[in-house]
Amino acid sequence: MSKERINKLIQVIRKIPLFDGLGPTQIQLVLGACGPRRLEEGEVVCAADTPGDEMYILLSGEAAVYAPDESEVAKIQPVATIGEMSIVTKQPRTSTVKATQASNVLVLKKLSLDMALKRDAEAQAKILRNVVEILAGKMNSDTARMREYQRELLTSQDAVVQLQRRLELALSLLAKESGTDVEAAKTRIDEQLASAGDRRVLVVDDEEPIRRLLVEMLGDYDVITAKDGSEALETAMETKPDLVITDIRMPDMDGYTLLMKLREFHPDLPVLALSGFVRDDDIKEYDFDGFVAKPMQAEEFKSTVAAALASR
Repeated sequence: MSKERINKLIQVIRKIPLFDGLGPTQIQLVLGACGPRRLEEGEVVCAADTPGDEMYILLSGEAAVYAPDESEVAKIQPVATIGEMSIVTKQPRTSTVKATQASNVLVLKKLSLDMALKRDAEAQAKILRNVVEILAGKMNSDTARMREYQRELLTSQDAVVQLQRRLELALSLLAKESGTDVEAAKTRIDEQLASAGDRRVLVVDDEEPIRRLLVEMLGDYDVITAKDGSEALETAMETKPDLVITDIRMPDMDGYTLLMKLREFHPDLPVLALSGFVRDDDIKEYDFDGFVAKPMQAEEFKSTVAAALASR
């Protein structure tokens, strides 16, 4: 390893909070205890509930932290450490970390670190002091977050009370207008909500942010998504939706082609066109049940969806 490379790695280690305050010789001992490792995309760096007997220094590439349900919690960018507290506290790892692209890391095993600093009581004391400061900082941060959470909880509870009062007033007014009682009005609303939740809507768009937005806007329905026409057609064949909302311009299979293929198998299935590039007039020759222009206006979009579901 070249001298320039060693100096760069020394500077990296010097910036790690766990090794703050260590002298040049002590830093070199830590570096000497490290070993390089190449990670491929998708490779597990460390898994939850495994012994925390080594830490990692991400030099290049990218990694991510995953929850037990495999959902991504956070991204890790160079230069950053992974599992640095585990090698000191001896606690099992609380989450899984995977490389999201080809990456290079330095691996520092607890045993190697202990051996490197075995006769250096000063370095051991500095690391112990840093651990205490890091944990104290985490406790202060957690306390602040808890206070903020409690404030938000109180605000949410107040909002729920206000919404409950509005609901009771709305039910009373609805009952009065329809000439029925409050319980009958409540039953009517519950039936409408249950009916919407049973309707399945297939959203087709090659842009993930648009798919997420549509899922959020269609929260009253059972929403499934597809990233292109081919995937949508396969999904529709496996489980027939009550409505399809498809983008027009997509790779592999566009919205026009998807519409024609859907009509072959599900002629009565309502299909809405969605686009920011074509106009309502441009799709009139096709058998769409409606058109939604991007960017969507929430209330207009929801009304179009409700009308399409009621049309067939």
